[in-house]
Amino acid sequence: MNENGVEASALSLKSPFAADYLDPYQVSSASGVTSTQSSDWKMERKRRRREEATLRERKRMHVLNAAFEQLQAALPFVPEGSRMPKMTIMESALNYIQDLMEMIEDYDAEKNETKRNVDKATATDDDGVCPPGEAYCQCPCHNRKYIY
Repeated sequence: MNENGVEASALSLKSPFAADYLDPYQVSSASGVTSTQSSDWKMERKRRRREEATLRERKRMHVLNAAFEQLQAALPFVPEGSRMPKMTIMESALNYIQDLMEMIEDYDAEKNETKRNVDKATATDDDGVCPPGEAYCQCPCHNRKYIY
């Protein structure tokens, strides 16, 4: 009990100037690490994780940029050493692929038409004309069977 008749408890607040004052931010845990040290460790860990994430993202972007450079170099109509925006590279590559696909389709159609013309010209019997509607043509000039 103090001079005012109030019982002093062990948990009562003390003046920060008292010798046995405990700063709430410096309270030790069971492991002996103060909360300030724990907080510093958490902030350091967070900073380190952020740096690692930044490095991973930077590496990913380098790989992506290298892939865009390779794609741009594969385009036949782009001058070597010129820089194009990524969207332009993608659009140009897409247009180039579509043009190549059309060329292949045209080539296949032309090849099939040529084959049909050759087949018509060579598919003759002794009279010079194969009978239409026949399932098989066994012309002596062919020595093989054609299926119509």
